[in-house]
Amino acid sequence: MMNQVTNINSFPVRRVHTKPLKSLNYRLKMTFPQGQQEQKETFLPIGKKTTNSAIYNQKKASPHSKKVVAQKVSGKESQKNNRSSLKIQKKNSTIALNDYSVASKPKKKILIAYPQQELEISIADALAQELAGAGYDIFMGTRQSICQGNIWTQQIEAEYQQSDCLIFLLTQSSLISELATEALKRAITISKTRQEQKPLIIVIGVNIASNTPVSYKLQSYLNQIQQWQWNSPEDTHKIIETILNQLGQFPDKSTPLPPQLLNLSNNSQSKINPTSSTNRPVYSTQPQLSTEREGLNTPFYLERMPYQQQCYQKIVKPGALIRICAPRQMGKTSLLNRILSYAVKQNYHTVLLDFQHTDKQILTNLDQLVHWFCLAIAKQLNLPPNLEEYWNEDFGIKASSSIYLEDYILRTIKEPIVIAIEEISAIFEEIGVTQDFLSLLRCWHEKAKVNPLWAKLRLVLVQSTDAYIPLNINQSPLNVGLGIHLPSFSLEEVETLVRHDQLSLSPQEMNQLMKLLGGHPYLIQLSLYYLSQKKLTVSELLETPLTDSGIYNDHLYCLYWKLQQAPHLMPPFQQVLLSPSPVPLEHHLGCQLKSLGLVTVNNGQYSVSCELYQRYFSDRLIN
Repeated sequence: MMNQVTNINSFPVRRVHTKPLKSLNYRLKMTFPQGQQEQKETFLPIGKKTTNSAIYNQKKASPHSKKVVAQKVSGKESQKNNRSSLKIQKKNSTIALNDYSVASKPKKKILIAYPQQELEISIADALAQELAGAGYDIFMGTRQSICQGNIWTQQIEAEYQQSDCLIFLLTQSSLISELATEALKRAITISKTRQEQKPLIIVIGVNIASNTPVSYKLQSYLNQIQQWQWNSPEDTHKIIETILNQLGQFPDKSTPLPPQLLNLSNNSQSKINPTSSTNRPVYSTQPQLSTEREGLNTPFYLERMPYQQQCYQKIVKPGALIRICAPRQMGKTSLLNRILSYAVKQNYHTVLLDFQHTDKQILTNLDQLVHWFCLAIAKQLNLPPNLEEYWNEDFGIKASSSIYLEDYILRTIKEPIVIAIEEISAIFEEIGVTQDFLSLLRCWHEKAKVNPLWAKLRLVLVQSTDAYIPLNINQSPLNVGLGIHLPSFSLEEVETLVRHDQLSLSPQEMNQLMKLLGGHPYLIQLSLYYLSQKKLTVSELLETPLTDSGIYNDHLYCLYWKLQQAPHLMPPFQQVLLSPSPVPLEHHLGCQLKSLGLVTVNNGQYSVSCELYQRYFSDRLIN
């Protein structure tokens, strides 16, 4: 039976069938130990369909082989393959491939995603050869080959749905990539919704140093899946053995690994470790509870005037409630971190709950949400839960939680408590849960006006969009307290950043940059970083914003993928793209587009946020 290795160089995905050996694309040259005169050549297809016997016989023919060099074969066939020469260090394989024969196991499909870099290509090819020889259908693709056309997002999600295993090769640059984060997020989401929790997801970090910066969001997803580190060619076969072992036990992902493999998969040194030591802007900021009185130790931060000082003044008032609303990557979390740091300096206790990374099953069930909410508060305040002592189901979930906070939390903790909820808009899709939970928060806020015990409670709510569901204005916390709507950077703020980075931009260049990016905080800081590092000039930045080599391509790919996941937003966004002037939209649609940062709104009229988005999405959704 034939095994398949398919390289996804263009969509739709197609399987490449085996041709006779004389026409295969790659020649493997076997180099024998010194003193051995015989030198043999054999052919092994990479990115093609192979048989078990072909791979097994190739291994058997040279048991003493130490090095395999894969190189292109000149001629007509080689013109069809754009892969560079590969050099793969190989040792005697300890895998008995015939133990994983196709006849003994049903064929499973494995998708290998890897960067378009020589080392990662060679590792991906080595994985593909071995796994194909073990009887699996292998599909391979790089971002450059996958992210083509206007429907690549649907096609890659279809691959996720059909695969039994996904293998992601990550480099240091991948760890701060928006697209890599979105890919893992979607893979995990699909795995949780499919029967038998397929696909099995494996991340292989390639030569990643222990102090390599990792984005907060990516780290939250990495913590949910298996991570292995590749540091040398010797690791290739260990990883292959482990993958085959896991797939052999699939779908039971909890099966212990063989003792000889535990060192690779369980050693903490092989895990990808997060750190914040980087000057390059990271697309997501980690919510932080500052435990030191000196506050946050972070790189240069532009204080958002006058909003930051307004928040400082508000948080010290009894029963304070602060609402921070802005689209993604506008600086909400950075402002929140500074509010919490300021509260710590006032000897307040702080609690931080991130709804964005809370299980959906919790956020969609009021009973689970309120229980989790109370337990998380107690845990962060270093208190035993004691839920059963104060909880009475006969009183109902709202009354029980109020009793728990008043009689236990607020009476036990003598100082004020600041409870911050990051991305509270994550519950907006569930109307009933949203209405009940928000009314509970509003009730607690109102209690602070008449009860000194409740006056110790301060609330900070962070949201990426205004509420777009029906809410009783008398039962919602989203129309009381101090509301902060963070805008884009002004020209003056960008000029401050330019001076800080010791850059020299002419007034014309400043205006062009502002027109292109619309003052988008993350994109502005990303641009200034590359300019300050002299990795490109202003003219190069302005001339190549939409190309694959442009610095915004990762951000744009990710944003396009997010938009594709909400097809109901396509028609209204196309309407905005086509209109030369701002247009009205249905409130809930406009709010969702705004939360993605795609549009701005003024007096109920919507327009595209910046020229970069106008050009990029017009090319994909209109032209």
